[in-house]
Amino acid sequence: MADSMGSPPDARARKSLVTRILVALTSSSALVGVAVVVGAAAIVPPIGARRIARASAERELRAHLAVGEHVFASTLASQRRWTDMYRESFGVVVATTTRVLHVSMPPTPLLRPLEDGPDELTVESFSYADDFTLAPRTLLGGRLRALTLQTSTGAIDFIIDDREWSDALRVLSAATAARGDAHSLVRTRPDSTP
Repeated sequence: MADSMGSPPDARARKSLVTRILVALTSSSALVGVAVVVGAAAIVPPIGARRIARASAERELRAHLAVGEHVFASTLASQRRWTDMYRESFGVVVATTTRVLHVSMPPTPLLRPLEDGPDELTVESFSYADDFTLAPRTLLGGRLRALTLQTSTGAIDFIIDDREWSDALRVLSAATAARGDAHSLVRTRPDSTP
C-alpha cells in the first residue's frame, strides 16, 4: 500500500537510510580531512624553517667554540624527538679538536607566544675524553641514514640527508681519529700521584 506521497513505505525508509549514511560519510570525511590537515601542519616544518634553523645553528656554533678549538668536519643534520611530538628540528653536527658538538633549533611551538623572543637553540657537547661511540645507522627500515651517538645514558640519532652523507662520514672519521688520540694521551700520561 502506498502512502499519501505516492511511494511505498519500504522505498521511503531505504531512501531515508541512504540519505543518513551519505550525511554521516560526508561529516566523517570532513572531520578526517581536517584532522589530516592539522596533523600535517604540526609535523611538516614551515617553509624556510630548515634554512633559518641551520643558519642560526651555525652562528651559535661559532659562539660556542673555545679559544684554540677548530672544526675538523661538519654536517647538516636533523632530529625528531618525542618531546617535540616528532616534529623535525634542524641543525649541525661537528667534530672539533676537542669534542663532538651538536647545535639545533627546536621546531616552532604549536602555540606561539604573543611576543617572539630570541631563537631557542639546543647545544649538546660530547668531549672525546667521555665514554661514547659514534656510528652510522639506518632508520625506518633503511629509508633514513643517521649518525648515532651512544652514551651510557642512551642513544641520540642525527638524521642525515643523502646529499650530506659524505660530510657525515667525514665527521665520523674526524671524531673517531680525534677520540682515539685523546684516549691514547690519557693512557700514556704519567700518573700524577706519588
